[in-house]
Amino acid sequence: MLGTIIGDLVGSKYENLLFRPKKIKIFDKRNRMTDDSLLTLEVIKVLINNYPILFDQNSLNKIQDDLINAFSICGQNNPDAGFGEMFLKWCYSKNKSPYNSFGNGSAMRISPIAYLAKSLDEVKILSRIVSEITHNHPLGIKGAEAISVSIYLTLNGYKKDYIKNYVVSHYYPNIDTFSYKDLLGTINYSTTCEETVPRAIYTFLISKNFKDSIIKAVSLSGDTDTIAAMNGGIAEAYYNKDKLTNFEKRFINNFIPNDVLTLLINFYSLVGSMKFLNQNLFY
Repeated sequence: MLGTIIGDLVGSKYENLLFRPKKIKIFDKRNRMTDDSLLTLEVIKVLINNYPILFDQNSLNKIQDDLINAFSICGQNNPDAGFGEMFLKWCYSKNKSPYNSFGNGSAMRISPIAYLAKSLDEVKILSRIVSEITHNHPLGIKGAEAISVSIYLTLNGYKKDYIKNYVVSHYYPNIDTFSYKDLLGTINYSTTCEETVPRAIYTFLISKNFKDSIIKAVSLSGDTDTIAAMNGGIAEAYYNKDKLTNFEKRFINNFIPNDVLTLLINFYSLVGSMKFLNQNLFY
């Protein structure tokens, strides 16, 4: 989850630029948390309030009801955070029916569920529960599932080759054809899952470390905050699962509010992560 927020922070200032920046500035005063971070945090709150997660229909329905309420309030309270027009309209509507979206809003908020799931089946169930309240189009559901499954696999010790093969065979075969050089050759402004989720996963797969993963994701330009948020959720789980690095501490000290940090610490503790255990949060 911290990786999702860091990716969002770094990517926020580069979103939809008409040019590709020569150098990605990591620690920049223009960094800000956008809708990607805000909805991820709302998912965390709902999961904490419904812990332990039960998979009977009544319990899953309650999670969805809680998410609908939390998302609506979040959108109304933060109209300038980068939310899509359809999402904001949904936030203010009396009838909270999903709007058949296949945008990446489903995948940008999904990272926390992988930390609570005990199997791939549970990941997929929770992913759908979190996604379909707004993004009930099959492609929107698929995108969120691909991100959450990738995080689940990394948390459970699977290596990149296995993760890539799973994603290619179950979700996005086109990843096998990607070339980083080719992706850098054009700027894609799409916000759909079909275009952005494979890029987020691919840049993680070719990365050397967490920082490199974020930089590669942002370097693709386009919807940079969301691509990097999705990428960062996977990369953190892979590289920094049970450790808090100085790189992460710099974000905590400079860009992440105390209430957000407290929420993150509580959630990591709840899921049994050692990430913040006996940690000096200053670098």
